[in-house]
Amino acid sequence: MFPGMFMRKPDKEAALKQLRVHVALFGAWVAAIRVTPYVLHYFSDSKDELVLDFYYVAIKGLLDEDETV
Repeated sequence: MFPGMFMRKPDKEAALKQLRVHVALFGAWVAAIRVTPYVLHYFSDSKDELVLDFYYVAIKGLLDEDETV
């Protein structure tokens, strides 16, 4: 009927290897997401506190260069 219906399960060692790869990729994504605010703070102009003002960035991008917010 369906060709995938009778396929064998993958080897346990291959499954564990794939699991390790997926866990490592997930850990890398989590680390990247966790470190992003600190990197943004390091490169920002205000050194007092971390302010992520996405509304200001969106409005500033919509305005012309000669207008100010």
